[in-house]
Amino acid sequence: MAGSINAQTLVSDSFAGELPVSIEVVENDMYVSTFNSQKLYRFSLDDVNHIETVSNFDGPVWKIRYDPSNNDFYCIVLENPNSLSSVDLDQTIPIAPVNVEIVTGPDGIAIDNDMVYVSDLNNIYKMDIATGNYSLLYNEEDGKVRNPAIYNGELYYQVQDGNSNEIYKIDVSSENPTKILVSSTNTNGILQSSLVVENFLYLGFESLDKILRIDLSDTDLPLTPSIVNDNPGAGVIGLANKDDTLYYLTGKQSIYQFTDKVLSSEESTFGKEGIYPIPSKNTIFHKGNSDYISYEIYSMQGTLVGSGNYTKSIDIGQLADGMYFLKFKSETGFQKFRFIKN
Repeated sequence: MAGSINAQTLVSDSFAGELPVSIEVVENDMYVSTFNSQKLYRFSLDDVNHIETVSNFDGPVWKIRYDPSNNDFYCIVLENPNSLSSVDLDQTIPIAPVNVEIVTGPDGIAIDNDMVYVSDLNNIYKMDIATGNYSLLYNEEDGKVRNPAIYNGELYYQVQDGNSNEIYKIDVSSENPTKILVSSTNTNGILQSSLVVENFLYLGFESLDKILRIDLSDTDLPLTPSIVNDNPGAGVIGLANKDDTLYYLTGKQSIYQFTDKVLSSEESTFGKEGIYPIPSKNTIFHKGNSDYISYEIYSMQGTLVGSGNYTKSIDIGQLADGMYFLKFKSETGFQKFRFIKN
């Protein structure tokens, strides 16, 4: 048992001594990277005791991020030299990782629209997955960049400068990005993990044993984070989710699960009337009589992939197969749904 949110233990001692440091959920499988044993593991959320080795590495595996467009993992491997490596999940396990790029002092990865973003000391680099072109996106003059995350075309990250640990964002489409202060709270310690779910940015801190949440739809910057869990049982070093269930990994090598009340509240839950057909190939509809004015479609990573005025049906033919969040706006507020394009 961990913390004030009634988190439940998912895994307690399966990785004892291996030092797991990062987690991701793909469909119904959880992937875990380890520092000491230098592996990428996976297990079904329905059977946590059956653990498979996905890949073996030549160094500690630090952070991992999943690329849903290509069914690949990108991993930071702390070897000599440090590297950004990829794992092709279309292959049969165990899968040999591929060294993609040599990096200096990497800390985190974010992936969006076939681009990989890597925080490396004071710099943020970007790599075009299609071409392999690796280039500098932004130089952070005020400190080390930690654990980036993407939402709606903007990259969120922590600046660690010894005196404060503020959260900033930059527009990744800009040729000359300018950082914008998102959160001025500077007492939260070192950020070890970040996760975007719908319009919320979750932040895991190791030194202060906290999980915080920022509502990225709030434009009145800078923002004060809300405390999701101030007693997770140990320092938080990994975050992941499957729909509205959140998972976190602690420094004591245990993994917990919980549902954040914001995601499950009436205002932000998935509507009772629902969307049909599920799954759908080209068009979706709302089952009830609604007064919705407009809509926005988000990927599971929080990227805005579609929007428009609502006219009783929505064309989704241009979307890639997968699960999406649908957010309707009316004169009285918002309603959220979930649908599958297939």
